[in-house]
Amino acid sequence: RRLKPTKLGLVLVQGYLQIDPELVLPEVRANIERQCDKIANGDALRPPVVATALRLFADRFARFVSNIDKMDLLFASSFAALKDAGKPYTRDGFTRQYLTYIVGPPPRLYNKFTETVYPLPAGGAHKQFEGQYCPRCHFELLRYSVGNPARTFPLCPNCYNDAAPDQEDQPPTKRHLCLHCPLPDDHPLVEAITVGFESDLVDDAVVVDDDDDAPVVVDVSGGNKQQLVSTRSALVATLSGAVKGVVHKLEASKRRDDQTGAHLLQVTFHKDKSPLPDGATLHVASLATDDLLQSL
Repeated sequence: RRLKPTKLGLVLVQGYLQIDPELVLPEVRANIERQCDKIANGDALRPPVVATALRLFADRFARFVSNIDKMDLLFASSFAALKDAGKPYTRDGFTRQYLTYIVGPPPRLYNKFTETVYPLPAGGAHKQFEGQYCPRCHFELLRYSVGNPARTFPLCPNCYNDAAPDQEDQPPTKRHLCLHCPLPDDHPLVEAITVGFESDLVDDAVVVDDDDDAPVVVDVSGGNKQQLVSTRSALVATLSGAVKGVVHKLEASKRRDDQTGAHLLQVTFHKDKSPLPDGATLHVASLATDDLLQSL
């Protein structure tokens, strides 16, 4: 015989796991039973054991109440009418099932098979990044665009939630507000498109140490929008050659700059407007030191 949990049961368990996993896991109950055994064997007194248990569950109740919006989010995703539940949007890296995109607020992805919710960064726009997958967890990626002019970064829903700082002290309306790159600078997706640093583009940039020098990455919006953007500020570098139709495409090369460790910038020029000799169209060089790139 097998017990099949109801949808309500799955939602409750997922909610408890998100707010306080020990409410679901057996360790808390086992500890209470051990304390009761000690009372029965004369190794502990009942009043202090009861007082400790009451204090423990009072603290857990307070934590649960302060994070009840996480449970509300799950119920809203699981029991919304079908017409309000969004559409299949991107694939879950664990189950390979499609996640449903719910506009919100707050914006989130929802796996109806596991009753799992993945909150998304707020403050920008989310678009599909078809056929692109995270090298860490194999989730299908999104594009996250934020700011004016818009800067677009790769977004892995799973890694974003793993790396998101603890925001329990923030009101629900401000949680997941993200005005820059939603992934850490050392994430493989960000590292793979890093072609330099802010100090390479801003002459008067004040850099105390290397950790303060924000990476500059190739914008992943695609199309004709060829620009470089900072992961931590509103800096946007649009090559004048791209504006004039000279530059066709910007990419991060697999080769690296020996001095900075960033990837070399690979520039493809239009064949009839290329500034390179002999009609060459491909130029790969360091953003920090190459005269041609600096002139663009």
